[in-house]
Amino acid sequence: MDKQAKGLQADMTSDDGGFTREGHPFLDKIQGLAAQVTGAQPLWEAPSATHALAWLQFHLEWQGTIGLLGDVINGKRRVELPPMVLFRGQAEAGWAVQSGLQRLLPAERKRARLASSLFAQVAYEMFREIYRSDGMQDYPRPSRRAGSAAAQHYGMRTNLLDFTTNALVAMWFACPAPNMKPAPSQSAIDWIDLKTAKELGLRIVLPPVFVDRPYLQRGVFLEVPRSKLAQLRGRLNRIVFPSAQRFEFVRVFGDGLPRQLDLLPADDWLEKLKVWATQESAKSPAERDAGMPALFQFTVPHGCHPAMHRTGMEGLLGLGDTIEVMLDFVDRMALRTVKGGLIYHPDTVGMLANDNPEFFSWLLRGVAPDESGITVMPHNADLKLKLRKLAATLRHHRMAKA
Repeated sequence: MDKQAKGLQADMTSDDGGFTREGHPFLDKIQGLAAQVTGAQPLWEAPSATHALAWLQFHLEWQGTIGLLGDVINGKRRVELPPMVLFRGQAEAGWAVQSGLQRLLPAERKRARLASSLFAQVAYEMFREIYRSDGMQDYPRPSRRAGSAAAQHYGMRTNLLDFTTNALVAMWFACPAPNMKPAPSQSAIDWIDLKTAKELGLRIVLPPVFVDRPYLQRGVFLEVPRSKLAQLRGRLNRIVFPSAQRFEFVRVFGDGLPRQLDLLPADDWLEKLKVWATQESAKSPAERDAGMPALFQFTVPHGCHPAMHRTGMEGLLGLGDTIEVMLDFVDRMALRTVKGGLIYHPDTVGMLANDNPEFFSWLLRGVAPDESGITVMPHNADLKLKLRKLAATLRHHRMAKA
């Protein structure tokens, strides 16, 4: 990014979510940058990556985290909650929006699909075994889609399209990697609101926390068949800007200390799984060992995922952190700021619950319901209160839809 972007970066990443900095001097700078973006729906043009990021944060991301409490109607409080927006960064603006599998020629696609399927199968079965280990039995099992999410985030060709709830993450991916040849001249960020994305096939997966990348990237994915791809492209909004150098990604945590993050951390076990799945997909049906489970075939030479040993040693101690990390992901999707505190967006919670029934069924079994009506929870609420409010929101959502 340019010098101006670097000067503003600490402010623009200082909360990675909720917008609570009214009156801060940087707001005038951000608003001034955003005002220089031109165009109208569905295409905007920005003079630099800095201007584009300012526009996305000011007009979409930050405003999307704020709800308004209205009048009381029939004894219930009316709440206006804006939709969450999902972003996708493209280092080359000229690239068509399509999945990794859809970019391949038909002859290559069959083998790539088999490789990603093997990867997803082994990953999911490994996740399931981890959650069966001592100390983990009372916690929710991972969704079958967790294996597909891991495959997508660790470089396998799938039918999935990556999106993120965080504009800065999208900008990081929109900035070309240093080794990208030829270097693009123009990059882009596409976005779509959560409700529209859901209509087009969005699946929101809560993978196990030892699959780091989806959590670090605030990542979700769209599973879009080829028949719906044109429809998706017609519903996307886009901002284009001159390509900029990739920047250091900094996130400020609860202790107030900024830390540089690697959004693409390596996982040796998953990298070995990627190599194995690719090699297996190249074999003829006669060469494959159809009688031995894929998980066994892979783990005999390569061992179990390190998380299996960690959970075995830590048991319930480690699971407190697990639930907290998963809840943080839910918060980034569903929490909105209103006067007096925070509130979960009922429709977003409902979408999350539909795609992650194991986690939310566990939540509803294990957490006592709150009082009826829309509940506002104070800022800095503890974990137990968060769980109760989330469970109450889901119950209210399901009652309203019944």
